[in-house]
Amino acid sequence: MQHIKVCIVGDTGAGKTSLLYSILNQEQSNVLPTVGIDFCSKVMYCQEQQLHLTFWDLSGAERFATLRKSYLNNVHLVLIVYDLHKKDNNISRWLKLVDRYNPKVVAIIGTKEDLITHQLPLIDILQPWQRKKWKIITGTCSCYNKKSIQKILLNSLEFFLSESIPVESIFSLTDFKKKTQKRRFANICCT
Repeated sequence: MQHIKVCIVGDTGAGKTSLLYSILNQEQSNVLPTVGIDFCSKVMYCQEQQLHLTFWDLSGAERFATLRKSYLNNVHLVLIVYDLHKKDNNISRWLKLVDRYNPKVVAIIGTKEDLITHQLPLIDILQPWQRKKWKIITGTCSCYNKKSIQKILLNSLEFFLSESIPVESIFSLTDFKKKTQKRRFANICCT
């Protein structure tokens, strides 16, 4: 059985704990903000392999920044969670933090999809990060729709287990790469 360390990061109130509860099939009434960290594990199957996932739900509060850094060591998969309602979602800040720990896969997940009327385009935010060694996938979900969350998690695990791109993820990744290729010659400076 392969062990995979998964860290969930994002701003306070973005829906990290609700997302985790959906993954674990737990009740979501009266979800309280995480104080420091929360830990749980789950066994899943992906690509005919049994995986032991350890989830580290890291508080988004700034007072826990030092604590957060110690739990990101040796991380395999990072879920960056942001609230689709907020224009200032700090995705770039979370990507900078994650960059220090070199995970194999980073999934950027917009939550509260059931409550929005518009969606923030991530292309400008993700363009400087496309040259990293990690694989980046994006998706949106509602924590009340467990299938959308399971799909994003399974796609992330497929990326982790495989050097090739999973079939379900080709559209979003290809779409991202096509848009960035058009902009590559526009004299845009990036990191």
